[in-house]
Amino acid sequence: MPLILVSMKEGRSEEEKLKIMEGLTNEFVRITSMSPEKVSVIIEEVKPGNWSKAGKLI
Repeated sequence: MPLILVSMKEGRSEEEKLKIMEGLTNEFVRITSMSPEKVSVIIEEVKPGNWSKAGKLI
């Protein structure tokens, strides 16, 4: 059973997160022909002060 883990900055709406989860699940199913019930998606929300890019906080 695959697990897709998404780390992103907090602040997205519940509707946006649901669309991300549905889209990732649908694409995984399309590519692998796996049943959607076997695909799990977790969104991990990160505070901006805990994320850096190129050594600088985002």
